[in-house]
Amino acid sequence: MSFPQVSIILRTKNRNRFLRRALESIDSQVFTDYELLIINDGGAEEPIAQLLAEKSVLSQKTRLITNPISRGRDGAWRQGVHEASGTFYAVHDDDDTWDPEFLQKTTDFLHAHPTHSAVAVRLEVIAEEQNGDDFTELFRWIYQPHDNYLSLGNFLRANKTVPIATLYRTEAAREAMPEGNFPVVEDWLLNLSLALKGPFGFIEGKPLAFWHQRPNDFSADTGNSITSLSQLHQQLDSQIRDTYLREYVSEYGLGLVLHLSGLHERLSCKLDRQEREIADLHRQMQSLSEEIRTLNEYRHTIANLSQQMQTLIEDLRTIPRPVHTMVRLSSAVIRKARGWRHRN
Repeated sequence: MSFPQVSIILRTKNRNRFLRRALESIDSQVFTDYELLIINDGGAEEPIAQLLAEKSVLSQKTRLITNPISRGRDGAWRQGVHEASGTFYAVHDDDDTWDPEFLQKTTDFLHAHPTHSAVAVRLEVIAEEQNGDDFTELFRWIYQPHDNYLSLGNFLRANKTVPIATLYRTEAAREAMPEGNFPVVEDWLLNLSLALKGPFGFIEGKPLAFWHQRPNDFSADTGNSITSLSQLHQQLDSQIRDTYLREYVSEYGLGLVLHLSGLHERLSCKLDRQEREIADLHRQMQSLSEEIRTLNEYRHTIANLSQQMQTLIEDLRTIPRPVHTMVRLSSAVIRKARGWRHRN
């Protein structure tokens, strides 16, 4: 029995407008040696079957797994990893998309770098609004644009990649999956664990993955987790850091941690001072800009007056010579009359 190289895990629940776009993204891949595992986490099954019926080739690669009761984001991910038969796996959520070369580029990389447990690509974030069955793009930006490699040090600061931009080596990721239930940040914990054990790859260049966010949608059903669950993200981030910090301190004591915390505090104070100075400079620049704008308005007014004077001079030059003569004679008569009145 032959197994596919890649297992694609797609978590969804009654979001068929998003799912249609996600299926088109997967179906457009240049690399085709994959299986698609759709984890229907407590949603209706028939609409998904209808969407798959529209794509006969893709449907032949697909296993639809329906959970009568939702297992949640983390549970659906674990379920997909357990079911995966591919050497590699990727998580393609129902509201994100890939460039057609995503699977080809990432599988080539992991084949060429057997010691790497995962590889991420340059990621572009797309802010959008949902309008019925359509999506309106608002703007987009590059995620973590200054990072051109991934390391344990990167992941200690923050999660430097997200599932839609990452291809994992299945066995390594299975062993590194975090214990416990994490409704969010489960991908950060997995990335930390993998980066702790070995190198984590990165493919520079054009974006090959697209993280769709809806910043104005806070609904639990249609919103993006980074928006609708932002407070939970911050809460779990703090809890996880505290847990690991306690473990470290209980074994090695407070010495190094106190020293690093002091450095961090001094740096924070310095940054706060610099931010205040930058804010003051910004206010000064605004004031200067207003003065420059006023000067430009004066210059524009002077330029208009100069143009009007030039036009008047040109008009005077076009007055016929007889008129000039009459004007001079009239002036002479007026001067003589004034002189006569003065003598008398």
